[in-house]
Amino acid sequence: MTICNLLRNNAGLMALGIVLSLLSTVATLLLPTLVNQLLSGVSSGEFREPLVLLLLAILVTSVLTTATMYVTSIAADRAVRDMRKKITGHLLYLRMSEFEKGGAGSFTTRVTSDTSIVSTAFSSTLVDFVGGVTVIIGSLAYMAIMDWKLLIVVIMVLLVAMAIIVAISSSL
Repeated sequence: MTICNLLRNNAGLMALGIVLSLLSTVATLLLPTLVNQLLSGVSSGEFREPLVLLLLAILVTSVLTTATMYVTSIAADRAVRDMRKKITGHLLYLRMSEFEKGGAGSFTTRVTSDTSIVSTAFSSTLVDFVGGVTVIIGSLAYMAIMDWKLLIVVIMVLLVAMAIIVAISSSL
C-alpha cells in the first residue's frame, strides 16, 4: 500500500480539509485589516461595527481551524485503519520463521510506529503545508497592495537571511 493509495482512498476528506484550511487562512489574513478598521473607528468614535466584524472574523477563523483539524484527523484515522488492515492481513500469512527472525515485539513496534507516522502526515503535514504557502502568498500580496516599498525591504531581508542559513548549513 503506497501513500498514493492512502491519499486516493481519502481524497474527499483531504480535499475538504485543504479547502477548510484555505478558508481559515483567508479569514486569518483579513484580521490585520479589521484591526486597522477598529483602531480607526476608535479614534473617530465609530467602533461598534469594526469590533463586531473583528470578533466575527476571529470566530469564523476558530471554527474553520477546528473543522480542518477534525476532518483531517478523520482522514488520518481512516488511513491508519486501512494500513493496519493491510499489514495485519500480510502478517497473518507469514511463516513462523519470519517471526522468529525479528521477534514478535519488532513487528508490533513497526506496525505502531509506521502507522503513527502516516497519521501525522495525514493530519497535519499536508494541510499545514498548503495553509503555510497560502499565508506566504497572501501576506506578500497584501503587503504589495499596502506598501510595495516595505515588500521590497522584507524580500531583501529574507534573501539575506536565506543566504546566511545556506552558507552556515553547507559548512556543517
